[in-house]
Amino acid sequence: MAWQDIVISLGGVFFAVALIPSLIGEDKPAFKTSIITASILFIMVFTYASLELWLSALMNAIMCVMWGILAVQKYRIGVSK
Repeated sequence: MAWQDIVISLGGVFFAVALIPSLIGEDKPAFKTSIITASILFIMVFTYASLELWLSALMNAIMCVMWGILAVQKYRIGVSK
């Protein structure tokens, strides 16, 4: 396991933990922000996997799902709000 994989995945853990208040709170990021972020993270999952940075790919997949949930939550609340 490369040390870079550990460092990148630890960063992902901190970012995922930082998203928890948004997931459970009433305030949500903008819908477009959530969609764009999830899309970029989705691309990064495949990029890290192609480099065999499996922990980084996993953490980015988790963050991608979290941003996707935020997008759905914002959509349900109403994109115009």
